[in-house]
Amino acid sequence: FPVTIRPGIVEGRALDYLHSRGITDDQVTRYHMGFCADGPYYDRVIIPITENGSLRFWVARAISPGARRKEMSPSNEPHQISKSEVVFNIDRAASRYHAAVISEGIFDALSWGDIGVSLLGKRLYDAQIPVISRYRDSLYNGIYIALDADARLDEMHLADRLSGIFDNVYVVMIPDGLDDPNNVWYNFISFCDLKYTSHSNFIFSDILVVESLTFTASCSVELDWYRIVTGK
Repeated sequence: FPVTIRPGIVEGRALDYLHSRGITDDQVTRYHMGFCADGPYYDRVIIPITENGSLRFWVARAISPGARRKEMSPSNEPHQISKSEVVFNIDRAASRYHAAVISEGIFDALSWGDIGVSLLGKRLYDAQIPVISRYRDSLYNGIYIALDADARLDEMHLADRLSGIFDNVYVVMIPDGLDDPNNVWYNFISFCDLKYTSHSNFIFSDILVVESLTFTASCSVELDWYRIVTGK
C-alpha cells in the first residue's frame, strides 16, 4: 500500500468529515477506511476498493474544503491500474442482495448501504464491463442506476449498455433539488423518519424508470428501499 495509513482508523476531523457525508462508524470499519497523516496524501481519508478480499484500487479524499484537489488516486502511477478498471462494492452488492444500485461517487453508493455500487464517475468505461459482467448470474434481482440529477442522459446511455448484459435494468430519478443520492441521505435517511411518499413509474424504451421512491421510517434503509422498488 503506497501511503502511510492506519487501516480502519479515522480520527478527529477525518471522522467528522465522514459522518457529515453519511458514512457510519460501521461502514468505516467494514470498508477499511483510513486516514493519511503524512506524505503526498496528507489530510485525506483513504477508501480502499477491493474485490473478493483483494485490494484493487483506492481513493484519497481531501477533508479540508480548501484542498486544491478534492480527490486523488494512484491512476497516474505506472504500476497501478486505472479507476476505469474497477467498480466499488460490486462483489458485496451481488452476494448480499443479488442486485446493485449504481451511483457516481463512493459516498453516493454508500448512501444506499451495501447494495450501493460506484463507477467512480458517471460513465461506464469499456474496462469496467467485464468487472460487472462477472456478476451477471448473481445480480438476478436487477440493476438500478441512480446517477446525479444532472446526469439524466448519462443514465439512459448507461442503462442502454447494461441492458445488453442484464435482463432487469432500472433507472432511478433523483428528485429535483436533491442533486445526488448523498443529498437524499442527508435530507431524509439520516433522520430515520422518511416522509418521502410519492412515486410514479414509466417506461423508457425497454427500461423501467423509477421517477421517485417511497421510503418508510427505518434506519435499515437499504432493505426498505430494495423491497419497495422491486416490490418484494
